[in-house]
Amino acid sequence: MRVPVPLDVRVWSMVDRSLTTGCWPWIGPRNRQGYGKVSIRVAKGQFVTAVAHRVIYELTRGIALEAGILVCHRCDNPPCCNPTHLFTGTAADNMADKMKKGRHVAAAGANHYMRRRPEVIVRGERHWLSKLTDEQVLEIRRALDAGVRGAALAARFGVSQALVSDIKVGRRGKRRNIYPEAGLRVRVGA
Repeated sequence: MRVPVPLDVRVWSMVDRSLTTGCWPWIGPRNRQGYGKVSIRVAKGQFVTAVAHRVIYELTRGIALEAGILVCHRCDNPPCCNPTHLFTGTAADNMADKMKKGRHVAAAGANHYMRRRPEVIVRGERHWLSKLTDEQVLEIRRALDAGVRGAALAARFGVSQALVSDIKVGRRGKRRNIYPEAGLRVRVGA
């Protein structure tokens, strides 16, 4: 019969404490974010996976942390398990620490990728899934203004009635201001 290895022995055997940088990296399995992970037996045949730095924090302090309390890194190095680099806090504390250290880049408003680099966003007939050219969109708009039914236009252009309806109300093709002098209802921007 195999004798189970105690949790503290298993955990510490996966930490490289030989580095002089101060960080003690986890050398065992890691999750996608780079944090060490360890399996803990909770009952016969039942295991849970925990992040290694949290287990090490609890082992070195001799406490069990409440749910909702995070173990954060002062060093911002996900695999680090050095107890002196770890501190507890809430999710809000962790976000405040992240902002204070300048590790957070907001992707909203003027900072959003689509606003910073609009030239790389493919729209209209340049998009690989586009079913209509800009000229066809304008032709559909003209026909709708002249009273032609959407179903007839959908059949003529080989598209769904929903697409024709989207063009009519401005959900599609709204950035296509090709012939503004024609006086068409073309919205730009948004």
